[in-house]
Amino acid sequence: MAGKLFALLVGIDHYLSNEAPTLSGCVNDIDRLAAVLQSSGAPPGGTELVLRTLRDAEATRAEIIAAFRAHLGQAGPDDIALFSFSGHGSQGVAPPEFARIEQDLLLETLVCHDSRTPGVRDLADKELAKLIHEVSQSGASVVVILDACHAANGTREPGPGVRRAPVDESPRPLDSFIVDPDELVKLGAAGPSGWTPGRHLLLAACRADEEAKEIWVNARKCGVFSYYLAKTLSEAARDLTYREVFTRTAALVRTRVRDQNPQLEAVRVADFDQIFLGGAGNRSPHFSVTWNDDFGWVVDAGAVHGIPAPDGAETTAFALFPPGTPEDELHDLAGASGRAVVRRVQPGFSAVDLKPTQPDRTQTWTAVVTTSPLVRMPVVLDGDAALLQAARDLLTPSLFVREAADGEAEYGLTATGGGYEIRRLPDGQPVAPRLTGADAAVGSLEHIARWRRVADLGNRSALATTNVKLRIHAWNDEIAALGGDPPELPVDGELRLAYEFRQGAWRPPRIKISLENTGSQALYCSVLVMPETYSIVSGLYPSGRVRLAPGERAWANDDLPLRVSVPDEFARLGVVTLDHIVKLVVSTGDADMTVLDQSDLSQLERPVLNRALDPPLSTLDRLLRRVQLRHFEPEAREPIADWAAGEIKVTVVRPREAVPVPAAGGEAELAPAVVLIGHNALAGASARLTTEDLATREVRGPALPPLLRDSPAAHLVEFLVTGSGMAGPSVLELAVPPGFDHRGVTADEPLVLRAGIPLAEGEELLPIGRLLPLGDARPVDGGAEVRLVRLPAAGPDGVIRVYFRRLTGTPAPPGGLAVAERGPDGVVTYEREPGLIRQRVGAASSIRLFVPGLVGDSRDLPGAEAGELLLTFDHSCPDVEVQTCATALAAALADAGLEPGHGRPLHVVAHSVGGLIARWFIEKAGGAQVVTSLTMLGTPNAGVSWPRLPEWATLALALGLNRLTTMTWPPEALSALLALGRREDPKAGHQLRPDSELLRELAASPDPGVPYLAVAGTASTLAGAVDKQDDGSTTVGRLLDRLRLPGVSDIAALAFLRAPNDLLVSEDSATRLPDGRQPVPVALRADCDHLTYPGLTYPGMAPPP
Repeated sequence: MAGKLFALLVGIDHYLSNEAPTLSGCVNDIDRLAAVLQSSGAPPGGTELVLRTLRDAEATRAEIIAAFRAHLGQAGPDDIALFSFSGHGSQGVAPPEFARIEQDLLLETLVCHDSRTPGVRDLADKELAKLIHEVSQSGASVVVILDACHAANGTREPGPGVRRAPVDESPRPLDSFIVDPDELVKLGAAGPSGWTPGRHLLLAACRADEEAKEIWVNARKCGVFSYYLAKTLSEAARDLTYREVFTRTAALVRTRVRDQNPQLEAVRVADFDQIFLGGAGNRSPHFSVTWNDDFGWVVDAGAVHGIPAPDGAETTAFALFPPGTPEDELHDLAGASGRAVVRRVQPGFSAVDLKPTQPDRTQTWTAVVTTSPLVRMPVVLDGDAALLQAARDLLTPSLFVREAADGEAEYGLTATGGGYEIRRLPDGQPVAPRLTGADAAVGSLEHIARWRRVADLGNRSALATTNVKLRIHAWNDEIAALGGDPPELPVDGELRLAYEFRQGAWRPPRIKISLENTGSQALYCSVLVMPETYSIVSGLYPSGRVRLAPGERAWANDDLPLRVSVPDEFARLGVVTLDHIVKLVVSTGDADMTVLDQSDLSQLERPVLNRALDPPLSTLDRLLRRVQLRHFEPEAREPIADWAAGEIKVTVVRPREAVPVPAAGGEAELAPAVVLIGHNALAGASARLTTEDLATREVRGPALPPLLRDSPAAHLVEFLVTGSGMAGPSVLELAVPPGFDHRGVTADEPLVLRAGIPLAEGEELLPIGRLLPLGDARPVDGGAEVRLVRLPAAGPDGVIRVYFRRLTGTPAPPGGLAVAERGPDGVVTYEREPGLIRQRVGAASSIRLFVPGLVGDSRDLPGAEAGELLLTFDHSCPDVEVQTCATALAAALADAGLEPGHGRPLHVVAHSVGGLIARWFIEKAGGAQVVTSLTMLGTPNAGVSWPRLPEWATLALALGLNRLTTMTWPPEALSALLALGRREDPKAGHQLRPDSELLRELAASPDPGVPYLAVAGTASTLAGAVDKQDDGSTTVGRLLDRLRLPGVSDIAALAFLRAPNDLLVSEDSATRLPDGRQPVPVALRADCDHLTYPGLTYPGMAPPP
């Protein structure tokens, strides 16, 4: 007799910490999975379900750990313990004691409801491994399902439904773990998903370098992995193995979203072929209709079984048969007792109306689906009101598409500039060329809706697609010469095919496809090819299908090879990869698949049935016709066909042509409007553009650091926008000859790339490779000129890969004095009109003035006390000298009525060089009679050790990219550092040198009698980053060697970083003020660096020891 299934299902949409954005589908995920597991009940000899769920606020760290131990800990030798988690995944910094098991000192984590609140950490993978180990000690089988991610390669913009929280950079003490480092060696190494296996079987939503995404299904948000897992289980009418469940689920996920490849892992590979959860959730292929006192007649099929809510006249219908009707008679509608039509859908069942009505409430029926509704695809409309009204007039009667509220759809229609654009909402990518008429726009949406419906085609059936083997075979001239059957390509839900360089050109791969009936009954089989261009092709077999007797095999395309290619017109647009769904449909009844055929979206043709409307061949045939035309009503009496569908994803890769890098003075076009300027150091090298997905596959891991992956200000740069939703080229690849010296590219002799990528005000473009900032970009003629001032060393394959990120920001506020207010949304608004500023100052009882520094502006302002008026003074330093800025500040304050003797408290808070501006105003320009107090945040009162500010900014950016800083920077810090790094040495740069005239004059200033508070940040680099290792080197020293910063001494830089500092200013410099002043200046030490001062609560800080 089977044991019990102890299931702990955790779903978290809402988090206490602002670091974890709100999700929408996680609770839906576990509710759906719970309903699927409960739907089979506990049949005699079956697996009994013992369920516990934790939703949102219930799912605290302490409660998850306690429930794991108490609930799953009940599982014994014959039992199964299931832990399913839907929510945010992330990473966290591991303590040094974990170095021998986590070389990058990053832990994979699950974010609990109360994670990242005071005293509460994420649940680390090492802690999960310990919990699994504890439960498995009883002999129970442990299964873990994770619909979360902890890292991403950034190939697309992470939308609001991506289940990844930013890396927790705060140091984590060893005693915050429930596991000891010595235990970890026994628990196993991490697999491709990034999660430590332990003694269990794991189904993870994605690989370690990917994102777990959410989608909309039937007006409900859900994790794409969780949805298709539940769909696979609910459609299964027989026991499935873990391998079968995973293969089907993964294939469906890959057909729905990009860059998400689910993972199946186990310590013992033989576990893959065990029955999934001991058979829980599997049940009869047919449903039952019974009476329910609350809902009336109900069928035991609901939303979790794929029954959609009625949409107008569209609903699900069942044929009703007496209980005990033999299986072979359930396919003949003539023997049906009546029909049931769904009127209301619940998670685990649906309320139905019976035709004819039935007064006997004790009666039950076996129900077989005869009609499945084609739910209209939701679309969000946005833009020009008149253009949208024209589209709405066509959408209202549409049988395929309906308007939806914002946030309830995967596609959007935007009307601007006299035309329409269709975009995928998760990533904002256009899926079609710009359309000029409402009829074309709506027609395109209906085209997409039909394609989407066929892609999701599935059925609850005892018939399995495994009864028919779809094989894809390699083919080329050498194989043809050998004769016999061509070799079969390994397919595990996904197949990647690549062009080969032969006879001086890139040649597309060729394949053959065969079908073999391995079952015991004759079946009708069809293969649909569905490229992501939204076309559907059924013609691999005559009339779109082939009938196979048991044991029979048939070759597609009359046994001729098929070329799988990226068409030239797409290649010219920059498309490098093209995805196809290859969908297998098997049925006991005949069905005409050719009715599904449609062209590419870019060659839109409305479907036309160009032959007489013969009666449907089966219920499947009627469903397929309605996908395109909706001509047939539920009253038809065609035979009921048992059918099933499965799919694999086939991706073809067509590399862009590489071109030789010319000598200095020459140019090479890499793509339209993308030109590489020649460089003598790259003699013998070649260059091409590729996609980030392909590039990261080559390097086998994330190409970007967490600082860029997690930042909302960092965005993928595509040199060509395909306009079809397909990924465009975004990576520069340089194939270099053996012995190539990458140090030949320097700031004096940069490698230049010109691209038609406009840069808005406040935006920067960062080229990066092997975690090094490689240069910058400047706006040129409506595009951008990228200057690579260094290159990283080539990888093992002899290729240097350069990735690009657009760092967005808003234009800096105009210079001068302003009244500033921060709204509830965090946005700072300004009042700059002098007369109104004077009025506000005159009415204020207390005033606080913020003067920003080198990096950042007045939007970084700290909070004001209740009743305080907040003023800001934005300036042009370091491009303008400190004295000039101080003079402008004095004049602006006087114009606002803040002159000597104004009679109100005026407290100045100044960051970085802003403190020098404030000091000059107070000590040299009469400000001592105007200012009540001065708080300086990281002000270089004794100068800085760096010879030039641009080189410091580059080093700081590199330290952040390599996770060598201790603080989590605000998003705008990246673009600010990059902007400072590409400047020529600013005018005020020399004023920050320790021996500058400015600092000598300030040091000799008479006592102004104003209270000074000097705050010094001391959280710069990670512990150990500047310590010597066994070979005498240091981590930061090796980074400096790779950066090759002009004028920066490695020895001096390391000496500075070893002393207390905030990355730019040493503690000594920040707190050094002339002796003998009254009141005595107060020095405080702050746990921050130069980019994270603003917003700190200074009165609560303790002075340094």
